Amino acid sequence: FIPALNLPLAYTVLVTISLLMELISSWVPDTKGVSHTVHHHTAYAAVLLLPLLNGLILVSSTAPMIVKAVAGICLATTLGIITIYLTSKTARQRHLIYQTVYFACFHIPILVAIFTVK
Repeated sequence: FIPALNLPLAYTVLVTISLLMELISSWVPDTKGVSHTVHHHTAYAAVLLLPLLNGLILVSSTAPMIVKAVAGICLATTLGIITIYLTSKTARQRHLIYQTVYFACFHIPILVAIFTVK
């Protein structure tokens, strides 16, 4: 879908970095000491790249309007979740819900692009 949307090289680089960070954070357990630090730094690095990826889809000159609309909604949702985490002390009580929605917002624009771009 990257060539079909004519996404810049930056998209490929950022998605690769994000996936590598997710892979590292899944391999390194969230225990104590260095493992905790590595896990958290790689997880948050991966997570913070995802809105940028939606933004690149949103500004793509060849993406259909439906793909741009979905990417925009998902971008706003991910930024909202980040804001909730930064401002609410109780956000971690619903961590699994927020995490699920956040990652779905990365995948949904890609799926819409795959099914609408020919």
